[in-house]
Amino acid sequence: MALSGGADSAAAALVAARSGRSVRAVHVRHGFPSSELLAAAAEDVARTLDLEIRVVDVSVPAGPSLEAQARQVRLAALEAERRIDEWVVTGHTYDDQVETVLMRIVRGTGLDGLSGIHPVRPPYLRPLLGTSRAATREAATLAGLGWRDDPMNDDARHLRNRVRTLALPALVAAFGPGVSNSLGRLADTARDEASYLDELAVAVPRYTRPGGARFVIGTLLAVPLPLARRAIRQAMTDLAPPYSPDGRVLEAVWSVVVGRRSTVDWNGLTVSRRPPFLEITAPDDRTPSRGVTFDRPGCYRFSGFTIDVHEGEGPMSLSPWIAVLAPGLHTVRAVEAGDVVAVPGGHKPVREEIAEHGIVACERWPVVVRDGKVVWIPGVKRIGWPVDADRGYLCAVATEEELWERYAP
Repeated sequence: MALSGGADSAAAALVAARSGRSVRAVHVRHGFPSSELLAAAAEDVARTLDLEIRVVDVSVPAGPSLEAQARQVRLAALEAERRIDEWVVTGHTYDDQVETVLMRIVRGTGLDGLSGIHPVRPPYLRPLLGTSRAATREAATLAGLGWRDDPMNDDARHLRNRVRTLALPALVAAFGPGVSNSLGRLADTARDEASYLDELAVAVPRYTRPGGARFVIGTLLAVPLPLARRAIRQAMTDLAPPYSPDGRVLEAVWSVVVGRRSTVDWNGLTVSRRPPFLEITAPDDRTPSRGVTFDRPGCYRFSGFTIDVHEGEGPMSLSPWIAVLAPGLHTVRAVEAGDVVAVPGGHKPVREEIAEHGIVACERWPVVVRDGKVVWIPGVKRIGWPVDADRGYLCAVATEEELWERYAP
């Protein structure tokens, strides 16, 4: 479980320890001025409850929001520490839920933002989400747990702290104590409706493979816009969990769908328009760090492409997917910055040639090189190379591996 050293996580640790299940604690130390205080408190709580605890040190990168950056590295650390059969238990309370909904309203959220914090969203489990912060402090204190308040909770630079100490008290003063319950009910209602839309969005045809997803652009334009956006959101979340893209990202992605922009990068993913498809790709870890060499017939694979090489026979065609090569050693590798191809009047960078064919992910597109020169860009350009009929030749046929599977819930 995630043990911050505060009262909420201490109360959650108490509940977990008394559940009869195997429990261990992880504390993420951010390197802030209060970090040593909180780490000591977490270790004290774990010792009292007889829990194994591991303290993980992280570095919070600079960014527009220190709060958001800290949360991101904290969750990444918890994910890294989690074993395959474990849940991550957190101490979020009803007060956190209300504050989260109000924060998202201030930022201009949609239905998913109004859903607030989910009680269960694998691998996260939040058993105290229906319990008030006051109740968790009381429970942790009565159990003799040595929790500590985080001094950063008083820092007005953080939006959550301003919502907690200024905005919410002002709303309660103006409209009565029922404001908190109203915001909590709003989250429950929005979560139910968002779940229903998720079920409908599954019906939007999606094609998947490891590290990628694609949609037919015409299909996205034909279905209701909310379902199309939600289907894209589901695919992006599946490829880069645990976060989902926010409304601004989805608006940018929709600009790619309708052709107003070519790509969007988010959380390590690239969304690109490659008619008739909208493609969502993660970094391709199938690309070898070095190229694949060949000088004889065979089947060679590189970065999701297959090149079938035949000796002295094979289809003769003007297709850029087929090349006739002189005997000798060839290398299939990724495009490099200095690669050029001959064009009338000079040379052109290979990446530019590839981009002009509507291919966005140039870095994963293969080239075939001989004696340091690019002799073939599969699917893009055939470059002439002297072939001596007496010595024979190699005929190479390239295909992009279509390993896409229809998404089935």
